Amino acid sequence: MGCSNGHIIAYNLKSCIQGTPDPQGLSVLPTHYIHVHQSRVQSVKWIRLPTEPDEDPHMVVSGGFDGHIYVTDLRHPGGMPVSMYRCRDVIQAVAFSAYGAGIISNEHENMIKYTGLHPLVLGRGHNVTESRGPIWDIATSDLHPQVAVASSDGTLTIANLLKYARKGSAMPSFIHTVYRMDFNRRTNELRMLDMLVPRDHKDYRHLSKTRGVPQGLAPADATASQRAAAERERDGFGTWEPAIGIHCAAWQPTRLAQAGVLASGTASGLVRIDILCEQLFNLRPQGGEGAVDDDDEEDDADEADDA
Repeated sequence: MGCSNGHIIAYNLKSCIQGTPDPQGLSVLPTHYIHVHQSRVQSVKWIRLPTEPDEDPHMVVSGGFDGHIYVTDLRHPGGMPVSMYRCRDVIQAVAFSAYGAGIISNEHENMIKYTGLHPLVLGRGHNVTESRGPIWDIATSDLHPQVAVASSDGTLTIANLLKYARKGSAMPSFIHTVYRMDFNRRTNELRMLDMLVPRDHKDYRHLSKTRGVPQGLAPADATASQRAAAERERDGFGTWEPAIGIHCAAWQPTRLAQAGVLASGTASGLVRIDILCEQLFNLRPQGGEGAVDDDDEEDDADEADDA
């Protein structure tokens, strides 16, 4: 756990969980008390990379109000915290991804950044996705590479960690909105919107004036209909009601058959559980309606040759 003075505390609760009585009684003293950050520690997660398969993890990643991401090794007496990088913003959420073998955290301008821990890509990373509001929580799973992001603009989005916007690449990277909370200030009604169209994530630092403009902004020579369409895509910036914020998210961690189950909690006290599958994104299964049969193509080619 993280403290407001920048320290990280680790407790060994194995005997309490297993139910084995301790002859000396329950100890309330922590096994580790390490000074890591210069200010409040906001998020702490385990790095699930033990030295042996049958051992417990021994490293933790933490983010604080000082803008630093630290990796701490509990095997060292002093923890030996190592700063992975620093950004000019408060680190609200950090997570570890087993698929990418790296750290995922929020960055300035509401971006989600991946930082690798593999020796070949140590300290290097890329932007995974973005949010239109400050980020509260990031959820990853050991069963798939999807990253869930809960933000204060009332949206719960998911993005693929292995598909990100590369410089000069024409391959799009989509951000799927699972649902969005909305609040009407006139009627004081809170509603939940789902089945929203995915939006394209592009790193606008790599876009030229001829390739496009950020979503929600119309070009200078846009028509009236184009300006209206851009206005509909714009959700507003910094004007959200506190009640629509989504504060936490978590994937189902154990069963592979239920790897797509995503739970989230909102600031209004609602808890929603989504079962994400291919029907959510209207994916057409192989051999379904509209699928092309290879045998039919070969028969058509043979008939053309005979003619």
